[in-house]
This record gives sequence, structure tokens and C-alpha cells, in this order.
Amino acid sequence: PLWAECPALTRGIVAGYPAMGIAFAMLRGVGMNAETAFACSLRSVVGECKLWTLFVSGFYHHFMSGMSFLMLLLEMYMAMVHLPRRERELGSTAFGLWLLLLNAAVNLIYLTTMVGICGLFDGRYYYAQNAGFWAIIIAIMTTQMLADPQGSTSFWGIAQIPNKWYPLFFVCLFSLLNGRLLWDMLASVGVGYAMYFRPALNLDRLLPSQPKLHALESRACGSRQTCTILSAAWIGACSASGSATAASTSGGSSGVGSGWVAPQVFGFSSESRSQGKFT
Repeated sequence: PLWAECPALTRGIVAGYPAMGIAFAMLRGVGMNAETAFACSLRSVVGECKLWTLFVSGFYHHFMSGMSFLMLLLEMYMAMVHLPRRERELGSTAFGLWLLLLNAAVNLIYLTTMVGICGLFDGRYYYAQNAGFWAIIIAIMTTQMLADPQGSTSFWGIAQIPNKWYPLFFVCLFSLLNGRLLWDMLASVGVGYAMYFRPALNLDRLLPSQPKLHALESRACGSRQTCTILSAAWIGACSASGSATAASTSGGSSGVGSGWVAPQVFGFSSESRSQGKFT
């Protein structure tokens, strides 16, 4: 089972992500709008100086309809498919920091795009929000695809798409199906391509060194032998399967293609997300 293969932080995200969405939906029902503390937009970052939303917007799910709940289940499934491998490579602490940095990188590209759209076309995009775990999933998928750029992945058995261009093909196709550009997905893919074509931009370079992470974990855990979340052990920096540098270049076509073939219904989910909603 996928749950049994999930390390500590992945389990915490998979369990906490829907719980937070449900809690915020209940608060919204009684007139408390706590969601503004997570959703990232030009209004929240530039107008209200909520800079933390750059890092945390991906960990909040906005419930709007029954379809939103179905897509939440798919998000949880894809998190259990894609996150464990990366957490084992980096260690749980470094993996958590990496997710925050990845989310911020996606949001910086997203907000830059919104600035251009506001200036050239429609000022309402000043309020367009980016929230939800899809952006992180798409960014991770892109980095995994580009780990084997010479390989290819089957698209529903119809055609073999080169891994190097599969993420862009994916976003363009489902933007077409949705009748609008999916700016959050484009931003996520942009982060992956930026790290591929400009290795100096690789987010792994911003992570603390292994000794520093190990010292931090030792202080946090104290005399305990190990820390756990939902019965899964926290992967220490010294127990990670590979360094940050090695993790950014590891992987093959089998690990990439097999993890992304089934969930091709992503494109139908975008209307249930808060991105592009002027609130």
C-alpha cells in the first residue's frame, strides 16, 4: 500500500492537507476567513505584505464543490506516489525545507506572470490566487521527467512523448481542454525547466549542509532515538539515501513514466481550484 511506503513528513502532509482544508471550510461557514493566511496573490504579497504565503500556499486546499473533494483525493494519491522518493533522498528535514523553497519559486514565477497580465490585459488578476498542492506536484513531476531527458513517456498509449517536453505538452493540452491557460501549472513547469537548463538555479543548492541539519535534528529530538509522525519514522539527514546534489540528478525513465501515466484527469480539475478566482 502507498501509505505504508510513506515516510514521516509525507504522511504528515497527506493527513494534514485535507484536515486543514476541512477546518478552514468550517471556519468559513461561521464567517471566519482564515484562508487569506495561505492563498498567494499579488494582493496578499504586494498589497498586504503577507510574504509567508509565498512558502505555504501549496499546503492549503480550498473546498468549493463535490469535484473539489474528488480532486483532493487525487492530490493525496499523487502526493503518496511522488513525495516518498524525494524525502528518502534528502531526509525529512531537508525535504520539508525543499518543499517550502519549491512552493516559493513557483509563486514567484506565478506572481511575475500576474504582474504582466495586470499591466497588459486585465487588472482583476491582481486578486488571482494560487493555492493547493497541485503546483508542487506538477513541479516535482517536471523535475523527475527532466532527470531522464532522453527518455520518453506514453501518453494514454496514444503517443510516446519525449520526457524533455512532456511537462510542457501536458500543461498545453489541459489548458486547451479547460479553455484557458493554467498559469499555476505553467509556473510549476517553469521552475522545473529553469533548474534543468540553469543548474545554478537548482533549489538543492539553498539547503543547509548535512552536518547542520543533523545538529538541528539532534537538538529537536533530544534524547529520543527517533521522531515519528503517524507511526512513520523521521528520516534523519545522516540516513538519507543520497545527498541533495545526487538527488537532483538521479532517476530514470522507469521511475518517471510509471508514476505519471494514470492521473491524466488532472486537466479537468483546474476549475475546482482557487487559482484564477478573483477573491
